[in-house]
Amino acid sequence: MVFQKVARGWVVLAGFCAPILSSSTPAFGEELVFEDGVDSKSGVRYTAHTRQLDPAGPPPTAALADVAFLEGRWLGVALGGEAEEVWSAAAGGAMMGMFRLVADGVPSFYELFVLQESEGGLVLRLKHFDGQTFHGWEEKDGSVDFSLVAVEDQTLYLAGLTYRRTSEDELDVYVAMRGRDEKISEIHFPYRRVD
Repeated sequence: MVFQKVARGWVVLAGFCAPILSSSTPAFGEELVFEDGVDSKSGVRYTAHTRQLDPAGPPPTAALADVAFLEGRWLGVALGGEAEEVWSAAAGGAMMGMFRLVADGVPSFYELFVLQESEGGLVLRLKHFDGQTFHGWEEKDGSVDFSLVAVEDQTLYLAGLTYRRTSEDELDVYVAMRGRDEKISEIHFPYRRVD
């Protein structure tokens, strides 16, 4: 598993950039800590809601039509601020989107991303940008990529990242990340549809 500090207290785990946590002082969101484990239904997982691709299994397949439930504008509270995520309808073999976090009235960071059909499956590619300068965190030609694990019952499982639509107007997002203490934790983004 890759653990990389990228900027002012932020780390990357399973491709996601998030604040470094201390297990003794949870600062935001719903933090759940689990040991690495195996999900008897679908293989390797990081946390209760996030999975990793089982390297011994066949490559998963899915199409953008299977994840059309992501479309829309979603708002919630997480990471110590107001989180917003917007997904477009599929066009040209991809869905595009953006994320922003605003804490105390100030943008913390942004993400621009695309979910693309690739080799019979899906891959999410994203780039992070500083909330004040809009300087990119990744190299010019780099992106953070999340591989498809499965699509089941209004749930998109990517490696270390899960999108679960729980009702017409509710979307739960779970991200696996590693804290300063090296334990893997799960951050929950509870979203409600706003348009």
